[in-house]
Amino acid sequence: MHAAPRDDAGPTQTDRALRLIRRTARRTISTLVCAAVAAGTLAAGTVAAPATPARAATEGVTLTVTPSAEGILAPGEDLTVTVSVVNATDSAVPAGRIDLDLNRTVLDTRTELDGWLDTAATDANSRTGPRIGRADSPEVPAGGTVDVPLTVPSGTVALQGSRGGFGPRGLTAELEAGGVDVATGRGALVWSPGEDPAPVPVAAVMPLTVPPSASDFIDAEALATYTSPGGTLVRQLDAVYGRPVAVGIDPRILASIRILGVDAPASAVEWLQRLREMPNETFALAWADADVAVQSQAGAATLLGPTDASYAVEATRFAEPGSTPAPTPTPTETAETDGSASASAGGSRGASSAAASTQPAEEPTQEPTEEPEPSPSPTAPVLSPVPSLADLTAWDHTISGVAWPAAGTMTSDDLGVLAASGITTAVLASGDVQPAGTAPVGATGTVGDTRILVTDTRVSALVDQALSAATDESFGIALAQLSATLAADAREADGHVVVAGLERGWAASGARLGQLLDAIQALPFSDTATATTALGSASVPLQVVDQPEDAGRVQRVADAMSLEAQVAAFARAVERPELITGQQRMLLLATLSNRWRDDPDGLVTVQDGYTAQADGLLGSVAITTRQNTVISDTTSLLINVSNELDQPVTVRLSIIAGSGRIRVDDSAVVTVPAHGSASARPPITSISNGDVVVTARLTTEDGTVQIGDSAPVELFIRAGFEAVVTTLFVAAVALLFGFGLFRSIRKRRRARARQLAGLPEEIDD
Repeated sequence: MHAAPRDDAGPTQTDRALRLIRRTARRTISTLVCAAVAAGTLAAGTVAAPATPARAATEGVTLTVTPSAEGILAPGEDLTVTVSVVNATDSAVPAGRIDLDLNRTVLDTRTELDGWLDTAATDANSRTGPRIGRADSPEVPAGGTVDVPLTVPSGTVALQGSRGGFGPRGLTAELEAGGVDVATGRGALVWSPGEDPAPVPVAAVMPLTVPPSASDFIDAEALATYTSPGGTLVRQLDAVYGRPVAVGIDPRILASIRILGVDAPASAVEWLQRLREMPNETFALAWADADVAVQSQAGAATLLGPTDASYAVEATRFAEPGSTPAPTPTPTETAETDGSASASAGGSRGASSAAASTQPAEEPTQEPTEEPEPSPSPTAPVLSPVPSLADLTAWDHTISGVAWPAAGTMTSDDLGVLAASGITTAVLASGDVQPAGTAPVGATGTVGDTRILVTDTRVSALVDQALSAATDESFGIALAQLSATLAADAREADGHVVVAGLERGWAASGARLGQLLDAIQALPFSDTATATTALGSASVPLQVVDQPEDAGRVQRVADAMSLEAQVAAFARAVERPELITGQQRMLLLATLSNRWRDDPDGLVTVQDGYTAQADGLLGSVAITTRQNTVISDTTSLLINVSNELDQPVTVRLSIIAGSGRIRVDDSAVVTVPAHGSASARPPITSISNGDVVVTARLTTEDGTVQIGDSAPVELFIRAGFEAVVTTLFVAAVALLFGFGLFRSIRKRRRARARQLAGLPEEIDD
């Protein structure tokens, strides 16, 4: 395809040269000039309809029909065709012959072309046209493939004159072996007599994504891999850079690179700069290319998006260039003699001794050196403002308000959710819509107030087939179908733009996109167009063909969304709830990535992991006390609360009495430090002694949201025990005091008696 011109650039020499190439390409392009795809069960085979060998006498034997290098057939040229016999049975196919028929009737429309290729719905032996060639077919071993070439002289082809103008013609190959019709295959050639119709404009849209993961951001190691030579992001960017391909960018990729700051891999930073310089049209995908249809069908009123990224931002990654967190001493430049610095410093003594033994003794001369400058005192790094979520995802897109659901997932109700989310343009496959009136579906339409960019399902499937081709032969087969399809569109000459939508994960299949785009560009009956051109083409009213997602998947997503809502309510108890809710939303969106469609087992694992993570978070604040002893009529319970979060949590602890033995007077509010514990003291009044189990319950401070699970606490009520202990204590104190007083009085009396008797004073032992 032509490179998308910049706004300030006019036609270049390259543009003019490409136009010249296009005018002459009909006689020089080979692999593009295709025609053919057999109606077979070839695994990479037909897309128009489920294809099986028409009336094949032997199941498992298929034929593919592919015109060779001069396949866009012009007057005076011989027709060269390769018929491939694929034997998928356990027995050899005996030698036989292959007959080639040509139906000279023009396949005027894509519908006629599809009907011709659909051997499952059409009698392969009806209207096949006259026989124009025959060749012997060798034995085909079990599980083997044999290619049989056929060449038909131009005079036998006989398409000149009044037999019709430009357009596809049908080919039929029949294999007969042992007197039995073994298999039949169909294809098409494109007859180009020199008066080609106006080229069909072909636009393309491509999702720029990475393999799915359960993480919120793409880590540095993965980014380094994806942006290394041959990495998936490099391959995708190389394939479309400067071509008229509209690129849908996953904002998670942008944010993952930017949030690493100075720690971002150099290759990722360079890739991001190259993406910024790319002249292509761009639009934003959902975060992680999340499935928008399943969100709507799972009950979301608006599409889910990231809410906050501050939990993942590390300020030290955003130091101003040139700032030094902890400067180290750096000596200034010192003049050195010949030799290394180590020789001058550590080996100079040996050199001087050697010189003294051979030369008269003299004072060594040295070049003057400067004293090291004093090192600056360590200072804190000068930090740039940390980026916000808007900073991390900012991009100057040329097309805004776009949603791109996966094909075959939308319902008419989903468009209302898209519109409520600010979506103005939806990219839908042609199989997802139908005309509301008599006008055919083109590249664009409207459903209510939503503009629809319609990707051609057949063309998109052929593009995907070509990109995933493991061999040049498979690539040529897909390209042949694509060429014939575009030729039929050119024959219809309705002027509509054909939009090809690349599948998610196309880059994992190979690196053939550039090759395919070059091939489409070189076709004389097609031209390239931008997505903006497609959106500006004639619009028709459309209706959505309801194709809801799998009910089991919808329910799992609904459960995950409900769990996220519980986490959001739980987060109201912490000082900074956005640090919890921001990450939780990112993790949820990661489970919704469209790329998980190719890995259903991986999706189940990721969803289970998300559930376990959320459950663990909801259980991170808990009541740890299970027993209390009450010895007073009026007291406070001592209930410990633990907190495994990275920030303090403030909760209200309430006691629910399950017995009339106690009365709960009030609840208690307690702030529990991060990774710590604290005690709450709700007041109670005991009514009678005994054992009772009460329920302790944590909520947010306002009491509206329960935090964690309620916990049973066993109380041993011994209210009378307090009075007994107090009485005994008072009695003991009174006895002790009385005994001391009695002893003191008695001692004084004895001392006075001795004094009166003239006896010496009694000395205590």
